[in-house]
Amino acid sequence: SPSGVVGVFKIPSTPDVQELSSGIVLDGISDPGNMGTLIRAAVAMNRTSVVVIGGVDPYNPKVVQASAGYIGCVKIFKLDWKTLLEVKKRQKLRLIALVPTGGKAPGHTSFKNSLLVVGNEAHGIANQWIAACDERLTLPMPGNTESLNAAIAGAIALYAAFGSR
Repeated sequence: SPSGVVGVFKIPSTPDVQELSSGIVLDGISDPGNMGTLIRAAVAMNRTSVVVIGGVDPYNPKVVQASAGYIGCVKIFKLDWKTLLEVKKRQKLRLIALVPTGGKAPGHTSFKNSLLVVGNEAHGIANQWIAACDERLTLPMPGNTESLNAAIAGAIALYAAFGSR
């Protein structure tokens, strides 16, 4: 149920890609709750760049609600994959794909000047996009699960990447 607090804000214009820095890429995230949670987790880990490639509109009311209003603390870049790769090269950023298996553990990955790529809840990150990333990251799961929810996995990976620094 709503908290009773109402806020009105102007949807900001898309920032210049020169402002893109370490943060998170949300690739086709379709659930507003997951997107809002990932935005909130990025802010908690002091990341201000959020790249949205497809998926739900980041200014959907449910995304804003799930972000607990922290959406106002990030720069939202709505890009396509080709543009992201061009910006990555120009600005010497690294892309780290969060994959369920076959990636390095967080302790064996460098997150300096990086963007963590979190894929769609049902389909993950497209194979050709994973191939274009600089590294793959897999969260060790000693329990008996196949995978985690996109928001949970992304939040844990953000913490592993930026929270303990």
